Amino acid sequence: MSADTQKQSNKSKDSGSTCSESPLKIPDHEVNVSKTLAGLVIKTDHAMEKKLNKMKKSAWNVRENAYCPYSGFQVGAALRSAKTGKIYVGCNVENAAYPTGICAERGAVMTAIAAEGKNIKFDEVVIVTEADEPSAPCGPCR
Repeated sequence: MSADTQKQSNKSKDSGSTCSESPLKIPDHEVNVSKTLAGLVIKTDHAMEKKLNKMKKSAWNVRENAYCPYSGFQVGAALRSAKTGKIYVGCNVENAAYPTGICAERGAVMTAIAAEGKNIKFDEVVIVTEADEPSAPCGPCR
């Protein structure tokens, strides 16, 4: 087999490879997809990011007050009032007479209602735990 024939044979064997020496040719109609997707990129809202960071800090701080001697699972919540912008926080509190404890979210909601009334609405909600994966809401909040 000549050297040229050997090269040709190797190229045909590698044709299924995802890597090649020549650049991949993308049809023009597929390039438009990239242009369309580029239009969906949303710029970071630094003001919102700053607000959420403040809420995260509040939720982490109140989480330290959680009373959870049975589960050992501390949760902190922070809710921002749509009307006043005030942040209301809550932490979970367990009770030996399960399920009479309260979750962090409901604690924060109760504090907010006590302060602003039953028609309060929230713009943002932040819930924090030390779990590696996102945590499901407690039973009553599901």
